[in-house]
Amino acid sequence: MQHFTYQAYEASGILKSGELSAPDRTEALKHLRMQGLVPKQLELAHPGVQLPWWQKEISIGPKVSRKNIAVLTRELAMLLQADLPMDEALETVALQPALDKRMRKVISSMRQDVIAGASLGQAMQQRIDYFPDFLPRLVQAGEASGALAESLDDIGKYFEATDSARTRILSALLYPAILVMASLAAIGVVAGVLLPSIVPLIKDAGADLPLILQVADTLTQMVRHYWPVMVTITIVLLGGLFLAFVLSGSVRTAISSLLLRLPVVGQVILHSGTMRYTRTLAMLLRNGVPMLQGLSSAAAAVENTYLRRQLAKAESMVGSGKSVSDALREIAVLPTLVVRFSALGEQTGELPGMFDRAADIYLASVRQKLDRIVVLITPVLTLVVGAIVGGLILSVMSALFAINNLAM
Repeated sequence: MQHFTYQAYEASGILKSGELSAPDRTEALKHLRMQGLVPKQLELAHPGVQLPWWQKEISIGPKVSRKNIAVLTRELAMLLQADLPMDEALETVALQPALDKRMRKVISSMRQDVIAGASLGQAMQQRIDYFPDFLPRLVQAGEASGALAESLDDIGKYFEATDSARTRILSALLYPAILVMASLAAIGVVAGVLLPSIVPLIKDAGADLPLILQVADTLTQMVRHYWPVMVTITIVLLGGLFLAFVLSGSVRTAISSLLLRLPVVGQVILHSGTMRYTRTLAMLLRNGVPMLQGLSSAAAAVENTYLRRQLAKAESMVGSGKSVSDALREIAVLPTLVVRFSALGEQTGELPGMFDRAADIYLASVRQKLDRIVVLITPVLTLVVGAIVGGLILSVMSALFAINNLAM
């Protein structure tokens, strides 16, 4: 028997914490659902014992991609609108070539639960480790309202939009990354191939090495003679930083806070997080998810750790009686426009629409800023690399001319 601690929502939307014992995680989740609770967090309890770092669970992202979830929900919506039974619809979706092998296995296991009498939302809740925590809630809300197909279609559009935004960001950074790699390769060829063949000739001729060649030659010799030590130190440092980032919440929060303070890049991260938060919250509220659960799930959808932790405070503030706009104003991490939109939404009763509008604005802002970064970074990197490579080549040429003068 294992001992668990949990946080779960009651039917009224109040967040409840407690402990329970069960043979495994699946049984613990069943026990919570039998009590009418919607699990938010379920963890093994180790009273008085701190797990060593090598036994802690390391998680760096969802196990199912946004693209796969979009395919699942959109295709299910279409098949259910065609009056196909749920188990046959799941069997058909599992054949989609756009899905990866892991997703097909998840869908097949969900189908077995549906055949055994579970609803789609219950089958997803059983596999909460594979999906965002708000997805089963949305599906269950759609089932309760009798509009499951429409809810699934809305969910699919949401994941398609967020996946498209993420893909656009990565695509915008792809060319600068390729340019940096090509630049490093060019510098490596000059420093590792050209200099070792030229420097001995200059030294043998009795000519003085230019300063830039002296520095480059010293660095080249250090790398050549001490590369095992340098590689080991680099691996240890990078590995230590990675483990600290993954295992330590305080380190992640500190790094995330620092990133938000960076010029230009910080604005992109903030606006991207704002877009994800408002888009997720709009979708959750529009599909009937209670406000407290919506605020919790929307905060969890934000990737920046510092921003996510600050936004999570809004849930407790709203639970204590404050309005959404007052809570967002008090935590003061989102742009003022979002606070203004939330106040207008509360006044007009169109809070989901206002959050959707805010998401559109900050998505456009992220795209504009990324386009500017790409436009600016390309010539800057070209000039920097050209100056470095050109400086090396000019130094080599000047040294060769010095040798020629000595010979004359």
